[in-house]
Amino acid sequence: MMIHQATGRTANQICAQITESKEVFVEKELAKALHLLLPLTPAMILAATVQKVVTTAAKLKQTMTAEYGLYYPEWIIPGTNFEEDFMEAKDEVDKGLVVMCVFPGLIRKAEKEQRIRTFTIVKSRVMLQSAFDIAQEEQRTEPEATVSSEATHTQTEDHQGSVTQE
Repeated sequence: MMIHQATGRTANQICAQITESKEVFVEKELAKALHLLLPLTPAMILAATVQKVVTTAAKLKQTMTAEYGLYYPEWIIPGTNFEEDFMEAKDEVDKGLVVMCVFPGLIRKAEKEQRIRTFTIVKSRVMLQSAFDIAQEEQRTEPEATVSSEATHTQTEDHQGSVTQE
């Protein structure tokens, strides 16, 4: 692990100048795109937000590169049982099998007392089979739309062109 960390730190030092110029480019392009999507938002607010997001993302990448070998993305394999400690599923019953990993989690491995320990930094976002079961059940139990006889009106036109409703 120590060799990977040293390699990552060296890579960060070499790439520091390149990263800064790329950050400026990304900030400008992202600000342009957001301005098209949010034309009423003042340019100063968009620029500040974009700068904060890009700077934070660059720092995260640099940290993960320096700590290479300690941080790992965690994709959940479909068919795995849901585990609350490592996964989250919004608006669903938190039990059952994973159908799809929507967004990977981030885990950190650290060596402590001659053992490698794993820590969940960000939980994986998953969709569970129960979400599909609930949706199917809701479709089966929805009442069909009915139209009352009072709500239906027919229009007739007489020979003189006047319209009457019945």
